[in-house]
Amino acid sequence: MKQCKALIRKEWQTHKGSILIPLWFTGAIYVMGLLGLIINYIREGRITIVTGGMKVSAMEASAGLYGVTHALMAMLGMVSIITAVILADGMINGAFKRKCEILHLSQPVTMLKVLGSKYALLILGSVILMMGLSLINSLVLVGLANFWMPVNTYYAMVAWLQGSIGITLSLLVVASYYWLSAAVFKRKSFFMGTLVILGIEVAIAILNYTARLGIPSLMEYIGSLVTIQVYPGPQTGNPFGPLLLDSIITRQWQSFVSWQTLLKLVYSAVFFLGGYWFYNRRELS
Repeated sequence: MKQCKALIRKEWQTHKGSILIPLWFTGAIYVMGLLGLIINYIREGRITIVTGGMKVSAMEASAGLYGVTHALMAMLGMVSIITAVILADGMINGAFKRKCEILHLSQPVTMLKVLGSKYALLILGSVILMMGLSLINSLVLVGLANFWMPVNTYYAMVAWLQGSIGITLSLLVVASYYWLSAAVFKRKSFFMGTLVILGIEVAIAILNYTARLGIPSLMEYIGSLVTIQVYPGPQTGNPFGPLLLDSIITRQWQSFVSWQTLLKLVYSAVFFLGGYWFYNRRELS
């Protein structure tokens, strides 16, 4: 356990600049928002919010809060996933690029602990930071919304929790795949990993065109794995009514208990083990 803690601490010290990219991104958004409010105050003498003259009920405002929270989480989730992809290559090939791979792997610990610590920080570090930042964003959004109209905080918190689960599953699959890619390719692992997917997609298209095999698109399948599905619910009734909104929330919860969720976890485990297998057998330098 002490070895794992030391390894995680070492990875944190090495890669904390990349790990904290979502924090800097969120901070930049807040700085720009604050700057806009300051400019607004200087020009108008007071802080005004343009609502377009719309009159909405508290329930409609809560439904809008649910949707906006999901949208903001999706934006932060995209940044977190991109950061995790960058980290995957940095953690696997960083020592190789700095020509000190043998030195780093000469520690008296097993390869499983070395790579397990890297992977744990890659996934858990990204997820914990994403959830923490998105929770702060959700609470700030609730506070701002309450200046305009009382809203139900419950819907923002549900959106935050559902968004966190969906983003975590997507991040797990994407980061694990590029973890495998980084273990296979020492240089340009993101480009090479993406090229493999595109190459398979082109091969499928050629076979479908020439042999009429009807093989499903790999890109579409990957898209279904990494895209967070938001269920619109039934198309009748008040689109902002409590019954319809609760139906959407219920269907969203049900979507997490599915065969696709299990497949995401299985693919992630396979990619991690594949990355371990390839890295453990490649020549060090």
